[in-house]
Amino acid sequence: MSQAGIRNTVKALFSRRWLLPTIFVLTGMAFLVRLGFWQLDRLDQRRAANAQLVAVLEGKPLYLPQDIVPEDAAYLLNRDIVVTGAFDFANEGRHILQSWEGRNGVNLITPLRIANSDMAILVDRGWIPDAEVENVAAYAGPGGQVTVNGYAALSEVISRQTTNDGDSGRAANEWYRVDVAAIAAQMPYDLYPFYIVQSPKDEIDRELPYERPREIDLSEGPHLSYAIQWFIFSLLLGIIYVTLVRRRLG
Repeated sequence: MSQAGIRNTVKALFSRRWLLPTIFVLTGMAFLVRLGFWQLDRLDQRRAANAQLVAVLEGKPLYLPQDIVPEDAAYLLNRDIVVTGAFDFANEGRHILQSWEGRNGVNLITPLRIANSDMAILVDRGWIPDAEVENVAAYAGPGGQVTVNGYAALSEVISRQTTNDGDSGRAANEWYRVDVAAIAAQMPYDLYPFYIVQSPKDEIDRELPYERPREIDLSEGPHLSYAIQWFIFSLLLGIIYVTLVRRRLG
């Protein structure tokens, strides 16, 4: 396009006839560009979170009760935990509606009375199928003092405000989520505000209850590709609009 053609096109875009459509298109282009930068911001947040997670995974295990528990959840989630105590199977509960390779079942959530402490902590000891729930006593761990190796998981709370969470009709020791604060109200002792997922002893868990391996995602997600798409959409919108105006000008 010649310089004269460019000047005529720009003049036409801001003429009385095309001014409102031009403003509309420029607003749309700016909105699409903003979406692109929003995705780049999310990419930066994801990278920062990944760096934080790597630091946690490479850090030393947290030994309870002697070590200080981080107040920031980012420094606690997925942190390796080592704790010694005795399981309280009398107050064991079940995290219901859990699946393993397409099979329905429950996770066994057992309080561990921590040695040399007045505190206890909930331990996710692993998964058993629904068919074995009536025989749950057969899957009690060893009595007496044991050392549990696992990783920290945060209390699960429901975000919506409701007075009925569908909990009617279930037993008191059956929980739809591991809401530590709610479970603590049922216990005769204080609980740590997070719980432990017991780590598998072997690479392939062959005995019930099946212990869940830690799932770590250090990918950067789709944010960069989404940002590029929004920028392309903005550019295409401008090109299509300018092409349309030039054709109308003849």
